[in-house]
Amino acid sequence: MSSWYSYLVGLDLGQASDYTALSVVEQQLWSPRDHAWLSPANLTATQLTERLRFEGTPPTDRPLHVRHLERLPLGTSYPAIVADVAARLRSGAMAGKGIALLIDATGVGRPVVDMFKAASLRPVAITITGGAAVGRDRGGYTVPKRQLVSSLQVALQQKRLRIARTLEHAATFEQEALNFKVKISVAGHDSYEAWRESTHDDLVLSVAMTTWFASIKVPSNRLVTF
Repeated sequence: MSSWYSYLVGLDLGQASDYTALSVVEQQLWSPRDHAWLSPANLTATQLTERLRFEGTPPTDRPLHVRHLERLPLGTSYPAIVADVAARLRSGAMAGKGIALLIDATGVGRPVVDMFKAASLRPVAITITGGAAVGRDRGGYTVPKRQLVSSLQVALQQKRLRIARTLEHAATFEQEALNFKVKISVAGHDSYEAWRESTHDDLVLSVAMTTWFASIKVPSNRLVTF
């Protein structure tokens, strides 16, 4: 059994000409007493632990609410990104309520992921591949892009994933999702690209990492905090 994460934070690290995208997705908690889904933001860490103990089996897959979408300015240094993410995770509504930090390590590599480890943020490195099977890789995962994007599509189609239109980048995220397509090569591998070459996919991948991680993790009653 894995541990409970109230918040799944997806970080798609950009390079020189790409944005770094940050998303915060909240996993709802089922209350048998109220017959309703609860937001961890409305509970203290103590209340959350107690509710988890008596949650039982939820009637459906957990609703996932996108609480934050952000694109960091182009050229933001990796040390500055680490400091910014650390400050966010350790303050506000998320503090002490169980957070999984999911980082796309495909382009930037292990040295940058190690910077987050050095800051005691316990990142889960996700290396995106064009294959067909998920693998484990030094505490992280190698994940086919097919599975990342399909998990996002399913969550959207089932209306399990909800995005407040008041978020600054909500419209941009929706446009990225619409612009995405899949090409199956002759060899059977997937090539994901935007309909237009100028379209970024950073927000889509940031959120897709959280929906994929939510689909493979079975939470226990043991709350993980920073």
